[in-house]
Amino acid sequence: MINVARIIIAFLMLLDHAFAIDGIETNRKEHNSTDVIFHKVKELALKGDINSQIAIGNAYYSGNAEVEKDRKESFKWFLKAANQGSSIAGNRLGHMLLPGDGVQQNKDKSVEWFKKSAILGFADSEYMMGQMYFSGITVDVDFDKAAKWFDKAAKQHYPKAQSLLGSMYSNGTGVAKNYKKAAVLYQQSAEKGDENAQYNLGLAYWYGEGVPKSYIQAYKWLNISSVTMSEDYKMVEYVQVSIDKLEKIMSPQQIEKAQQLSSDWIRQHNTYQ
Repeated sequence: MINVARIIIAFLMLLDHAFAIDGIETNRKEHNSTDVIFHKVKELALKGDINSQIAIGNAYYSGNAEVEKDRKESFKWFLKAANQGSSIAGNRLGHMLLPGDGVQQNKDKSVEWFKKSAILGFADSEYMMGQMYFSGITVDVDFDKAAKWFDKAAKQHYPKAQSLLGSMYSNGTGVAKNYKKAAVLYQQSAEKGDENAQYNLGLAYWYGEGVPKSYIQAYKWLNISSVTMSEDYKMVEYVQVSIDKLEKIMSPQQIEKAQQLSSDWIRQHNTYQ
């Protein structure tokens, strides 16, 4: 039954999208069986299949052609899966309970579910536990515990955790100050597209903290971060100020080289074009 469920769930994910079978383009009008597929997945969910419960929870969370958005119904299905030990569903519950997304806000319960999910090794939940201890959300601020949770997520290559743990090493918060470790974490996170890590890596190269001092590399990463950051992000102004200051101490040739390097990176990671 599990294999059947996975096949059906794969089809469910294609709802409202054109897709190809054996190289032949087709669309939803030609495949009006998606309603049948949805109900088959729901039958499996009712029988206790965890993957199906998560799929139904996702469907109700976002809404699609088969069901209207219903966050309460979504929560119900995630809860069923989480109670069976699903780390993914536990993570979803944590994210819904924390702000009160479609359900009554309950930060204490949110932490409980994030912790259960994190103990099972779900990277985002490990990161969220780090955030809880770092910011003191329903728990006492504890930078040591924050660093430990961020480290667990960072070891799973989770960019946000790598970025924040890098900042902790750079500032000596919860861990011994170590610019080299900070730079390594910034680099790993920056390459995955984290704008904060890109900015901090640029500063690291500017001041030679954990890496050889290089205005070209500094400009490259600051410039990349200015592209990857959303326009309404509060850091955008700081990035541009930093770029303007850096340009004043660089030669035209250095600026040209740095701009080329950043353009090459952005082109290779065409998500940002």
